[in-house]
Amino acid sequence: MWIVPTVQHSDSGIYTCSITNQYITPERNLILDRWPITLHVVNSFSSSEILNTNLNPEVFPNPFNQSLTLQFKSQHELTSLSLINTSGEIVMQAKIKASEYIFNTEALPAGLYLLKAETGTSVAIFKIRKD
Repeated sequence: MWIVPTVQHSDSGIYTCSITNQYITPERNLILDRWPITLHVVNSFSSSEILNTNLNPEVFPNPFNQSLTLQFKSQHELTSLSLINTSGEIVMQAKIKASEYIFNTEALPAGLYLLKAETGTSVAIFKIRKD
């Protein structure tokens, strides 16, 4: 995970990451890897960012321990859920079409996580903590 201390909401968007090597690249003009990256900016630990008002879930409890619940007022669209650790790794994920999903988080270590809920047109991101 790369932390940018002066990031702002206006920095959100899709970026391309180019990884180069100082020993190979200057001579051969070689880019070792290139991936599209979507950057979402969330202000503080307790905040959430909802990028489309059609997707407005509740996430509880926060902090969580053995389980984490994501609940929609109404849900009809297929939604991808991802629980992401501070290294940027997806540690749990699910695809749901229901109005509620409960993650069994008993095996996860304590720490900070991001919960991302995404449909074809909407994204909601929550910062959460496991005690």
